[in-house]
Amino acid sequence: MNHTRGESALFRLTVSQTSDIRVVEWTFATKNLTIMELTLGPPGLSPNWTHERYRRRVHVVPKGFLQLLDVTPEDSGTYDAQARFRSGPFQKEVFILAVYEPVPLPEIHLRPGSRTSGRCNFTLECRLPGAGAAVSVSWRKGDPPGELAAAERRGLSPDRRTLNLALSSVHPDDVFTCLARSPAQERNASVQLGDLCARDGE
Repeated sequence: MNHTRGESALFRLTVSQTSDIRVVEWTFATKNLTIMELTLGPPGLSPNWTHERYRRRVHVVPKGFLQLLDVTPEDSGTYDAQARFRSGPFQKEVFILAVYEPVPLPEIHLRPGSRTSGRCNFTLECRLPGAGAAVSVSWRKGDPPGELAAAERRGLSPDRRTLNLALSSVHPDDVFTCLARSPAQERNASVQLGDLCARDGE
């Protein structure tokens, strides 16, 4: 499960016979912490909290599911749920949670173009203030956004945040989009080229 800081993460049991569950023990296995032991049955759900740190951040929902509120990167790791049944056996389920910092809104900086040998030369820079290491960048062209042409992709910097272009023609309505994404979130910003690289005398 991939989430962004501040969101809620829902751990859903896949047990088919939830009505037969007697107790579910929820554990943050990565830190060897038992979150709670949840008893199911009359008069309802009865949680026995092992760590008070989770009391205000965890909601128990019907069927014994667990919802962790306001997640942070420190919550990333493996969670175990061990369900014990009235009929005797037990079943263990494992959940892997990854929490990422929010993806900042991209800022596109357009460096003024020039015309050389009939080509329009310009640079687009996608800035992501405060972006974490999990954020990747890609560029799109058009509306709706599509893949760059092969010649355009050759102008990408190694980190893909800068796009250097030398185009034989530039239309005022041409749009370039910077797409920033983490495994849990995606944001983008676009720029319209306008009268970039107008020919001398025009």
